[in-house]
Amino acid sequence: MSASKYGRVFDGSSFEEITHPIASNNNNEASGAYEPIPPTNNNNNHGFTNKFDSKITPIFVSIPHFRDGKRCAQTVHRLFDTAAHPDRVVVGLIEQTDSSGSGSSSDSSSTDDDPTCLMEYCVLMGHQMKQHEPG
Repeated sequence: MSASKYGRVFDGSSFEEITHPIASNNNNEASGAYEPIPPTNNNNNHGFTNKFDSKITPIFVSIPHFRDGKRCAQTVHRLFDTAAHPDRVVVGLIEQTDSSGSGSSSDSSSTDDDPTCLMEYCVLMGHQMKQHEPG
């Protein structure tokens, strides 16, 4: 990808050619290996202050999963276990499970057949989650 052919932005009155933010700052364009650009502490952001501080900035991780609570829990556990700054990690968890119990032929409750990530994570961490009635 050529840095000069990334695209154009319309500001309401004219178009401005833009370069790829990563490709324009890397010398690895031919190999396709781009390194991300870290945030900066400059105040050249249209009047908005960029409050990036590498020691306190939260690290947001979004984890969507579909009916795989055990694997999701292992992922969350590994995420916190291997993070250099686990106190800064914030997880956005999107769970899709079958709460109707119609997908199971056994007599056990649907949460046993389709456990949530949070339930499985509690088990991995040695905690018992309290069960609440829906609603």
